[in-house]
Amino acid sequence: MKKTLLIFKILIFIISIHASEHVPGEILVKFHANISRTTRQIFLETNNFDEENLISQRLNIYLYSFNNRSVSEEDMLEIVRRDPSVQYAQLNFILTLREGIEEISSERTSTTNTFPNDPRFSDQWSLNNTGQTGGTPGTDIKALAAWENAYSQPNRNSREIVVAILDSGFLLSHPDLNFWKNVHETSTPNGLDTDGNGYIDDYHGWNGNNNNGNITSTAHGTHVSGIVASIGDNGEGIAPIAHGAKIMPVQLTVYQSDPQFNLSVSRALTSYNYVLQNRLLYNETNGAYGSYVVATNASWGLDRRKPHEAPVWEEMYNALGEAGVLSTAAPPNQNWNIDVEGDLPTAFPSPYLISVTNTNHNDLKYSPAAWGLETIDMAAPGTSILSTTTGQIPYTTGTGTSFAAPHVAGVIALMYQTASEELLEYYRYNPGDLALLFRTFILDGVDPIPAMQGITVTGGRLNALNAVLSVIELNNELKYSPPSLINTEKYDESVILTWHIPPVQDLTGFKVYRNGIAISDIIYSTRFIDSNISNNTDYNYHITSIFGAIESRASNIVNLTTLFPINNLNAIQYGYTVHLQWQGANGLYNIYRNNQIIGSTTDKNFIDTNTIPGEIYTYSVVIDYVNNKSIPVSKTVIIPIF
Repeated sequence: MKKTLLIFKILIFIISIHASEHVPGEILVKFHANISRTTRQIFLETNNFDEENLISQRLNIYLYSFNNRSVSEEDMLEIVRRDPSVQYAQLNFILTLREGIEEISSERTSTTNTFPNDPRFSDQWSLNNTGQTGGTPGTDIKALAAWENAYSQPNRNSREIVVAILDSGFLLSHPDLNFWKNVHETSTPNGLDTDGNGYIDDYHGWNGNNNNGNITSTAHGTHVSGIVASIGDNGEGIAPIAHGAKIMPVQLTVYQSDPQFNLSVSRALTSYNYVLQNRLLYNETNGAYGSYVVATNASWGLDRRKPHEAPVWEEMYNALGEAGVLSTAAPPNQNWNIDVEGDLPTAFPSPYLISVTNTNHNDLKYSPAAWGLETIDMAAPGTSILSTTTGQIPYTTGTGTSFAAPHVAGVIALMYQTASEELLEYYRYNPGDLALLFRTFILDGVDPIPAMQGITVTGGRLNALNAVLSVIELNNELKYSPPSLINTEKYDESVILTWHIPPVQDLTGFKVYRNGIAISDIIYSTRFIDSNISNNTDYNYHITSIFGAIESRASNIVNLTTLFPINNLNAIQYGYTVHLQWQGANGLYNIYRNNQIIGSTTDKNFIDTNTIPGEIYTYSVVIDYVNNKSIPVSKTVIIPIF
């Protein structure tokens, strides 16, 4: 049957940024952990900020505004980065839209009785390429074989697997889409945060632009959602990659007509924080509240920007990953080398991020799709991809990297559906390690293709079957599992390791390894203190389980650098003079008063004579180890009035 195509241009929701655009007079700041409200107040007043807005309480991220007529954003950024309480700071970039191509099919093609029974499955070449669109048979993600293996597992878990899509809007009433609902929130708005996740009336999801739970409809977000989690085997429309998975809709609408509502990095971070809060709440309540989000997908970024310009943003991906959430990202629809041109988030080196470019039905790179040997991880089908949409014609085919990335997000969901409950429970206290394993399975399991050789990290295209088979193998390996190393704490001049006992039988003990060498005999505790370490040195630790004569594979590896802080800080007052004394390793010491540097010395003492009677000063001393700084040690004094 002939297919009639209506080709037209639409705005594809991949977001980019022009070279100099950022919100005037705004700075994003991530503080170090355990920074007090008092310290933040001193920071606010010292730098003459007008306002402080919380972005993520979990991550200590705040948005500050100031008078940029008095000081430029670049100068303020330099001042803020020197503050010892600040971990990262960046400009609040403004995001805008790119254009792309979408095709809409005005007629249905003929259907077949192919598994599954969704009538348009025969048109979904990316899942099962039979040559139906004129392409090369077999150049697909091997969905049929992946489903057969995944859903036949007798011990796979029964959790509700959720993928968060951050996009322009979602048709919640689409009959062929499987949207997540926050069942712990009331379905009728009541103005309350019923489930305690920090968000009011978020039954349907979250609108990050308006900071409420009202989700509106656009074609692009609806299309992306269908790739991941349409409703499969329902005799209607298309098949998803992950049958039974749910979409958490997180709306990020760009209003170009009114700059007040432009989507900025701060609003994007607020939206990511919604996903993070829900997954952390699930982790902390063992599933009683929150949601088991395993992946996010976002087809947007900062065009021609480098990672060092947005470190606060990258930290969000790391935090999501540590909570157990992988993220997929789409590079620009431009034939650019991202290694050279730059792009965010695809160039971020976060180990929890997967950057995905676009291939067609012949396993060739779609011409206007970005690439990068060091930055773009892999490819996935993204050309003429059939999925759900809005309007009278409920299904469309679209082209762009924004339709390649959700293929990977869908496979992540499928992998978690394949995992046994024992496997998920084993990584309950360290979900980020399972996420890293699954990311490795995806990257190692690609189909190598010539078009990706030398222009992507893996040189290949997504293969769902290989990813699923790796999860099944991991399910079977659980019999001799290592412990889950959950905490590595630096305390004075020691490292304290703690771990959880794996859910296995016949366990006789554990061994501790530092830099690949055993540093313990077989021990029966879940805690170990390593005091035989040197200062300013890189170490990695892992643990193994012992089963009689059998030793398990290594646990997750934890890397750290020892940076011994100073100790025995004393502040001795002689009238208006403060004499600081301390002990510590040899090096350059930076001295701060109320978070402002007032001097440096290689001695272990410092005299401050520039004080004001009646003032309260908090002094901090930090050792500068060239590439790293120790945590500050502080002492507060009151200057007397005579």
